[in-house]
Amino acid sequence: CSPNTLMLDNALGAIEAVAPGLEHVCLLQGTKYYGAHLGPFLTPAREDDPRHMPPNFYYDQEDHLRQRQQGKRWTFSILRPDAVCGYAVGNPMNLTMVIAIYAAISKELGLPLRFPGTEAAYRALYQVTSADILARAAAWAGETGAAANEIFNITNGDYFRWQFMWPRIARMFQMEVAEPVPMPLAVYMADKAAL
Repeated sequence: CSPNTLMLDNALGAIEAVAPGLEHVCLLQGTKYYGAHLGPFLTPAREDDPRHMPPNFYYDQEDHLRQRQQGKRWTFSILRPDAVCGYAVGNPMNLTMVIAIYAAISKELGLPLRFPGTEAAYRALYQVTSADILARAAAWAGETGAAANEIFNITNGDYFRWQFMWPRIARMFQMEVAEPVPMPLAVYMADKAAL
């Protein structure tokens, strides 16, 4: 929590020092705010849902942002997308890129495309947020007075299950699909850098 709050504090300090006319700050969070990393959470998630037991760096960042904004002319908004998918360079948090690399490596090794998560994750409802939709939401929040000091969940609005999406991804890569086998990709991909 500390390093994430310190990064936000350092960024705000640097921006405020050179931008006396600062009007708006947009903070991006995610579904870990609602406890997605702990298991099932209230769905649909609502911006006013209660916090779970800390620590959670999103809570610390939000509290810091609210405190720092007191008495300032600028406003803020907080956007909470689901897993962000879209074009990005050098972003390891881009789910689309991770799946594509995993599929390409599996194909090169002659393996079927196998969902690397749990059976429960394979069958659960899931949703994503397009990077384009998130960008438009951030621009809107920065330009709209009604968004001042407010929080917004941002999703594409179309739920899916990996069990139905995974075969489509396999077809895109001209691969067979296989049943899920939970495997920590940090371990299984550790020796695949050359590939």
